[in-house]
Amino acid sequence: MKENKFNVGDVIVFREGNVVSDYIIIARTVDHYVLVSIFGDHRIRVLSNKIINKNAVLVNTMENKSEELVGTLAKACISSEDCSSTHETAKASAETYNDKLVREHKELTTYLSSLYELKNKKYGDSFGKSIRKRGFVSAIVRMEDKWNRLDNLVTMKEDGSDTDESLQDTLLDLANYCLMTVMELNHAKEKSSCTK
Repeated sequence: MKENKFNVGDVIVFREGNVVSDYIIIARTVDHYVLVSIFGDHRIRVLSNKIINKNAVLVNTMENKSEELVGTLAKACISSEDCSSTHETAKASAETYNDKLVREHKELTTYLSSLYELKNKKYGDSFGKSIRKRGFVSAIVRMEDKWNRLDNLVTMKEDGSDTDESLQDTLLDLANYCLMTVMELNHAKEKSSCTK
């Protein structure tokens, strides 16, 4: 019997084929984890620890973030109170389409941040080092690679199975490259203002 790799409250990125999802572990047994998806539908899943331990990576822990954890659990309708109360129903129905878009944008940028942190731990500051060594053209080259990948996925109607990089993965990577370029521009501006 394999020991559980993750704990209750851990935020993980779980890859299932071409799909990558963020979950919070809300319970565990000897053989299974109970997960709530952080983004989108806040669905609840029960998966074996063997599958999760093999295909998931720790992103964050909710330790000392009980309010955030309770908020995610409430979205998934897990609480000691009845989620179908009149107050909750009125609040949910009052959300406008624009409110939903703003919420989804916040969820995506939170995901981008966790993805950046995960890849930065894995690869270090390779993006920033390339820019400092070769200039901002290196950022354009990386983004152009993603644009070419995006073009192939869309025009060739590929599903990303050849590289395990889906259309969504490609777009999110491109978004992070844009953000990291802005960060490097800010660092360059700070450095030039300090030397004046």
